[in-house]
Amino acid sequence: MRLCGYTRREEVKAMLGSLLPLEQSDEAADEMDAAQVETVMRSAAEVEAEREAELKVLLEKARQRGIETQARLKYEEEQKLIHRQEMEKYYKGPSDDTSIPDAVPADLVSKDGDGEDADEKPKDTPDK
Repeated sequence: MRLCGYTRREEVKAMLGSLLPLEQSDEAADEMDAAQVETVMRSAAEVEAEREAELKVLLEKARQRGIETQARLKYEEEQKLIHRQEMEKYYKGPSDDTSIPDAVPADLVSKDGDGEDADEKPKDTPDK
């Protein structure tokens, strides 16, 4: 223990000359220990209470962020669905009821009275 204004040499002389007590009394030490234990006990309880309050705040923030995230994801999904429906108009093929066949069915081909197809071109060969 350093005393203000004394050098180490002076402090040692004072201790050896019994001007300063070497140790504190047992009663004073017990009182100091009890006060420190109470302080430590209150500090632990206060720290625990602060920790619980901090956890409650953090959990509430996380819950709020979760709600906001769900709302954002729902909004984004709705926007994607609207966009898909708009793009479907542009990229959709013709519907089945107005489909165009590759070949004309035989029953729709018109024929002349002599049994020849009207669409056929006359042959270059002369008649007999």
